[in-house]
Amino acid sequence: MQAVTNAIQDRMGPLPTAAKPEYKHREDGSTMKALAWFGNNDVRVVDAPIPDITEDNDVILQVTGTTICGSDLHLFHGEIMTMQKGDILGHEFMGKVEKVGKNFPDRLW
Repeated sequence: MQAVTNAIQDRMGPLPTAAKPEYKHREDGSTMKALAWFGNNDVRVVDAPIPDITEDNDVILQVTGTTICGSDLHLFHGEIMTMQKGDILGHEFMGKVEKVGKNFPDRLW
């Protein structure tokens, strides 16, 4: 079944995702290490632009620790049809607040 799903996805081409690929990044061109998906069972550590605040509710965290969880296996094995080569992975992490949008009062940090 997975082979059929992958063949359909290849034929359909890139699909829109919730993330904006043209996200704003720091003007100084600084980069960070990130884990990116490139296909079934193919993830790589890449240098990616460090994002910047684009919305008033945004928070930028400097990741200090991370891990994977069971749902990451669906991404790793290519079972999520909206994945596009180069998508950055990760949702199980902790870190320190580096920058916040306008909707966050200074007194919290």
